[in-house]
Amino acid sequence: MGRYIGIDYGSKRCGIAVTDPGGIIAQPVDTVSTDELLRWLNDYINRERNVEGIVLGKPIENLTGEPLPIWQEIKLIGRRIKREFNIPVYYVDERFTTKWAERQINAVARRRKKELRDRLAAAALLETFLALKNQGIHVENERD
Repeated sequence: MGRYIGIDYGSKRCGIAVTDPGGIIAQPVDTVSTDELLRWLNDYINRERNVEGIVLGKPIENLTGEPLPIWQEIKLIGRRIKREFNIPVYYVDERFTTKWAERQINAVARRRKKELRDRLAAAALLETFLALKNQGIHVENERD
């Protein structure tokens, strides 16, 4: 088994989390500007060489259950990642990951709040994916 990379994608910056080599535990690792995301992924994937997949958050409106407008941009980046790195790309409902991250930040620290929030949201996203995968639940992916 290898690592998974979770990305909380945003129009300005992306929170990034990775799993341990066994793909069990997610840890927040970085926040990068959205313009630098592909470079960051290239550097990480070339260094680690055992990345099993990329997990992107699927932004859904809480009341209607419909994807938010940025979903189109996320699908485009997902296709590009799959094409450039030949790695599976998965999409996980990201509702409540930011709220969870906010609670964690408030409990731990107020410093660097936005960057930490994005990293923790990416870790929550990756934890959700791992739980679904470990339960044998199908996760939407670029092949769907």
